[in-house]
Amino acid sequence: MVGRLRRIPKPLCVLLVIAAVEAAAWATALPPLQGPDEIAHLQYTQEIVETPGIPWRSRSGGEPVRYSTEIATAVRWGQLSTLAANPPAHPAWTAVDEDLWRRHDQGLGHRDRADGGWVSALRNPPLYYVYEAVPYLVTYPASIFTREYVMRLANIPLLLVVVASTWLLLGHLFRRSRWLQTVGTAVVTLNPQLTHLAAIVNPDIALAAIWSLALLICVRTAEGGITRGRVAGLAALSAASALTQPRGVPLFLAALLAIGLAWLRARRSAGAPPVLGPVAAWSAAAASVAAAGVIYVWYATRGELSAGPVRQFASYLWQFYLPKLGFLAPNPQSGWTVRDVYIDRFYGTFAQLEVTFPAWLDHLLALGSAAGVVAVVVALVVHRGAVARRRAALAVMAAAALIYILALHAAAWRNILIAPGDPILTGRYLVPLIALFGVCVAMVVSALPRRVAGFAGAAIVSIALVVQFAAIGAVLERFYA
Repeated sequence: MVGRLRRIPKPLCVLLVIAAVEAAAWATALPPLQGPDEIAHLQYTQEIVETPGIPWRSRSGGEPVRYSTEIATAVRWGQLSTLAANPPAHPAWTAVDEDLWRRHDQGLGHRDRADGGWVSALRNPPLYYVYEAVPYLVTYPASIFTREYVMRLANIPLLLVVVASTWLLLGHLFRRSRWLQTVGTAVVTLNPQLTHLAAIVNPDIALAAIWSLALLICVRTAEGGITRGRVAGLAALSAASALTQPRGVPLFLAALLAIGLAWLRARRSAGAPPVLGPVAAWSAAAASVAAAGVIYVWYATRGELSAGPVRQFASYLWQFYLPKLGFLAPNPQSGWTVRDVYIDRFYGTFAQLEVTFPAWLDHLLALGSAAGVVAVVVALVVHRGAVARRRAALAVMAAAALIYILALHAAAWRNILIAPGDPILTGRYLVPLIALFGVCVAMVVSALPRRVAGFAGAAIVSIALVVQFAAIGAVLERFYA
């Protein structure tokens, strides 16, 4: 065991330690139940432990939201209801505040933990909540606040899976450069939205861990061939993804594409015609995205595949990313744009969505990200020879990203048809693809001249570190200044 630990590269060890420290710091800095929908996710776990069975179900006919007596008591007498999404409010942390809550919490038992009702999280599959039931049970005699804090810390192993999977993916793609591997993994480790999600009770961090590991296996399968272990791993991770969050279902399609490309490669190596040329590889990826698109359009339009609903969904997609054309109908969600999702809420927006970066930092992140997109395209052109050799890996990664993002838009459009005021699509939903963010950064650095690449990589990591400190600083200022 000690020998295996010694074989872990030192840069990865450092990044894993940094990730664990970041998550613990965020979990400590954020007051209880201040993550997005965290109270609902805690309620789900509590119901699994306190009542027999899994409470996974949809809402039945206007059923009101009802938290357990213990959670409701903590929210009311811990003064959390006045704190949520209320920037002038600060946590109640004096001895008098604690004594007030304890007097009302004293004497609450199993019945007061088991009397919860409907919460929005109950729509989710149960896998993450079963995982969180373990720390809940370990700290069962403790207070609700201690239980929730330990449940937050239980996310650290999931965060470490994201970091380690990103490291291994970059190592597979950039075999000769430990520097690129370190830079790409560092920007993922320092992403504040990722560490924010690792510090709250929320299944998004579990989905990020599953997808990061699955993308690694998909790439290895597409390039290295089909083995029982890889197929079993992809099957298990695809099932785990679907059982963690409905947004995780598209992983099945990415896994099937990876296996399909590996099958084509095996045919070629066996002496069959060279079917894994660039046309075949990218055609297979395009076919996967197209098949996913048909499924998602059917879902988004609530089963109406006629010209009208399909045109409306296509118009929404166009206007989300590009300027409105004269013949397009107005977008019902015109106030929610690509910048809101891919910049403002991918890098920032924490707690109950009221802690944000200053406008100037958001603007700089937007400019940097736009420059990064251009740089990725340039890098692909500069390394077109390597791109041709690694087309199976690139096809899998690109298709997986497109399939997942299409699924997000389909769910968002379906919701817009019901409640136009709620965009649903938000930046933290992109975190399952964060390993690809690291790949793009490493790709850009790799395209630079050697004399410049070192300075550029160091500059990018330094900027990521500054953004991480700015994020947790904003949280500390919001709640404790």
